[in-house]
Amino acid sequence: TRTFSLKHVAIQLHLTLNPTRKVTMAASTLCVQEGDNVVLDERGEKITIVKVKATGQVRLGKGRFSMSSLVGCPFGSVFQVSADGNSLELRDKPIPTDVSKIQDTEKDNSSLFDRNSENQKLDREQIEELKRSGKSGEEIIDALCSNSATFSHKTEFSQDKYRAKKARKYIMCATLRKPTARAICEAYYANGPEQVNNLRVDSLAVLLNLANIVAGGKVLLFDNCLGVVTGAVLERMGGLGHVCSSHVDRLFKFDAVRSMNLSQEQRAVLCTAPLSLLTAAKTAGSLPAPPTAQGQAEPQAADAQPADTEAGSAQAQAEAPAMQVERAPDTAEASGRDAPVQQDGADGSASRTQQSKQAGPSGQQHHHHNRTSATLDLAQRLVHPGFSSCIIAAPRLHTISLIDQVLPLLAPSTPFVIYSPWVQPLAECFNHLQVTRKAVMLQLQESWLRPYQVLPARTHPHMTCSGTGGFILSGVSVVQGEPRPQQGQQGRQETP
Repeated sequence: TRTFSLKHVAIQLHLTLNPTRKVTMAASTLCVQEGDNVVLDERGEKITIVKVKATGQVRLGKGRFSMSSLVGCPFGSVFQVSADGNSLELRDKPIPTDVSKIQDTEKDNSSLFDRNSENQKLDREQIEELKRSGKSGEEIIDALCSNSATFSHKTEFSQDKYRAKKARKYIMCATLRKPTARAICEAYYANGPEQVNNLRVDSLAVLLNLANIVAGGKVLLFDNCLGVVTGAVLERMGGLGHVCSSHVDRLFKFDAVRSMNLSQEQRAVLCTAPLSLLTAAKTAGSLPAPPTAQGQAEPQAADAQPADTEAGSAQAQAEAPAMQVERAPDTAEASGRDAPVQQDGADGSASRTQQSKQAGPSGQQHHHHNRTSATLDLAQRLVHPGFSSCIIAAPRLHTISLIDQVLPLLAPSTPFVIYSPWVQPLAECFNHLQVTRKAVMLQLQESWLRPYQVLPARTHPHMTCSGTGGFILSGVSVVQGEPRPQQGQQGRQETP
C-alpha cells in the first residue's frame, strides 16, 4: 500500500475542482525536477545541497552514483545504495531507527566482557562474501546479531544501539529534503557555522518572528549570512510585498537564495540598493531620477560593478548627508562566506575555479535572475512612508553607526531586529538606543537550543549541543518630534 500526505490529497482535490490548472505546477512543487536543488540528508550526520542533473553524479558515502534515479521522485523519498553498490534505489521501507518497546528495564550489562573478535563469529571475509552474494543491509545486520555471543544477553537499550551502529555502516541511505529555509539553514550550519556567522535555525525563526515578516510588507534587510535570512524572508512573503537587500560598500552574497527552488513570483519582490541611495531618496524627496546611463542601474551593471550604481546616484547623494557607517575590525574576514555548502554538479562537485570566473570585481557572482537593482524612483517609493520591517544580520558592520542610518528609513512603530554572534556590539547598541530614545521595547536575548532524545523509557537531553546560536537585539522604532513648550510657558510667552 502507498501512503499519501494531506498535502498530496489537497493538491489532487484542487486539480480535480480546477481542471484548467496545469498538472506540472503541482508536480514541480512536490517532485524533483531536473535543475532543481535538493537537500541530501544522510541520517542527519551529513547534509549537502545538490543540484539535480540527469547526467550528473551525487556522492553518497564513499561512492558516486547517477542522479537519473532522483528525477521525478517526490520530496521526502529515501534512497539507499543497491546491494551491488553501483546505483541508488528507492527505498520502500522507512529508515531503521533505534526505537523499540522496552519490556525489561532491570537487566544490565555488568556481566558482559568486550573480547573484540571473540564475541563475533563472522570475520571480515565472511561479511564481504555476504555483500558479494547480494545480501541487503538488513540481512547482514541480522546475521551479525545472530552470530554475536553477547547480543542476546545485552539490555534492550544496548541492542538498539548496536543495530543503529551497524545500520550506519551497512545501510547507506539518504533522504531528499525540499530546500526550504529551515533545511538550507541547517545544511550551512552543519557544514560550518562560521559560513553564516553562527546563525542557527532557531535564531532564524526568532528573527522572522520579532521582525513581523508578513506577506505584503516592505522589508529592509542587511544579510551577510550567505542569503539565508533573505531566502527565509522571500519564502514567507510568498511573492507579495517588497524586500530590499541593502549594503554599504559591496553586495552581499545570495548563495542560499539560489539554493532554494523559489518561483519567479517569489524572486520578483527582491531588489538590492546601497544604503546611500536609500538615504538620498529619503532626504531628497522629489529628486529627478538620474540619467539612464548611470542611474538606471540595470541588474547586469549592479552585479558586475556595484560601485557604478552608487556613482549613478551622485546627484541624489550630493544633497544627502555623507555616509559615515564604519566597518568593525575583521578578525576573521568572511572565511566562511567563500566556502558554501558543497554542491554536487554534473561532475560530482562544484568547481571553485568556475565560480571565481563568474564572480565580479567585488566577489559577487552574476545571477541576475535572483534580484534587480533599485532605481531612485523605486527607492523613494520604499522609504516613503518607510519600511514596515527591518532585519540586520551583518555583524561585520559597526552596529551603532548602521542603526543610526537605518532608523530614519523605517515607518513609525516599525519592529527591527539586529543579529550578531557577539554580545558586546549589541550591548553597546542597546545602551545607545536607550540614551538617544530612538526606540522602545528594547530586548537583548541569547538563542540557546538543546535537542532531546524522546524514546520509550529513555528520554534525556543529548550529551552534546551547540554552545550558542548568537545574540538578538529587538525593538520598535519611534519618531522623535520637536519638544513642545508646556501650556503655562506658552501662555506667558504670548502675554505682552
